[in-house]
Amino acid sequence: MLTRYGDASAMELRDVPEPAAHDGEVLIRVRAAGLNPIDFKVREGKMKMLTRLDLPLVAGSELSGVVEAVGAGVTRFAAGDRVFARVDKTRLGAYAPTPSSTRRWWRRCRSPWTSPMRPGCRWPG
Repeated sequence: MLTRYGDASAMELRDVPEPAAHDGEVLIRVRAAGLNPIDFKVREGKMKMLTRLDLPLVAGSELSGVVEAVGAGVTRFAAGDRVFARVDKTRLGAYAPTPSSTRRWWRRCRSPWTSPMRPGCRWPG
């Protein structure tokens, strides 16, 4: 949980309630979360000019896992699909056990799942 902008001490381990998949959203059970340079920049407050976050919130911008539920209007994904995702930059949440995000940021993994962040789960350019 990112409690404030700053160094690593700004992060805390907390229990968070499990969200629901709202209209147009996908809820995923996380198997692995990535730690990227953007995550450090967000934590340090270097992205505030672009996106001001309502703190505290669950940090993390990238993950892989399995779809647990889909909200109304989601037709491209179903429960059980393996996915790789970049979460909504205004909400973050990849470090939570089950974050939800709008479907445009999710991609289905097409290769057999043999590791949490399978190279076959590529983000299309």
